[in-house]
Amino acid sequence: MEKLDLSKVDFLSSHEEISDFFKISPHRQLSQIALVGRSNAGKSSLINHLFNNKKLARVSKTPGKTKLLNFFKAKDRLFVDLPGYGYAKTMQSMRKQWGETIERFFTENTKLECILFLLDIRRDPNEDDLVMHEWIVNKNIPCIYILTKSDKLSPKESSKREDEISKILSPEKSLSFVRYSVFSKHGRDHLIKLLKDKWA
Repeated sequence: MEKLDLSKVDFLSSHEEISDFFKISPHRQLSQIALVGRSNAGKSSLINHLFNNKKLARVSKTPGKTKLLNFFKAKDRLFVDLPGYGYAKTMQSMRKQWGETIERFFTENTKLECILFLLDIRRDPNEDDLVMHEWIVNKNIPCIYILTKSDKLSPKESSKREDEISKILSPEKSLSFVRYSVFSKHGRDHLIKLLKDKWA
């Protein structure tokens, strides 16, 4: 497996379905790293911060704005920003459509090699988060758990929340997390090291 190179990234395209991307992209054979999480968890902000490009992914303060699969190319891998799930104010029909889009991405995609699972450190995992975690465990896909917006809490509070979130997601097995803050620039080096260590 090729060593992961994060030195340069380009936005490729957006699609409603993974099959649409596979039909047209010359990069469809590349392995993928997917970002998942509920609406407003900070996926787009993390992409911009991780690759040091504020204009790479569109960031909105309104939850539920990312409705498509967004594909980014980092040398020999693809990063895929998936639509956020679970936004309460979204129309029920649209929420159902988004859920089906995400499900098809996972079931029809054989190129997925890692998941970045983003969770807001201030919020307990909800039912959608638990379903996503169960899927990750059952499919045995390597996963890096990221607690976003960690600057909103003190180090002591962050440590407490990390323990609480771990117990909710995985009562029988403690999970490891990356505490991440785009605002304070904390966690970027840790995440890059974890990604590179996986493909060293």
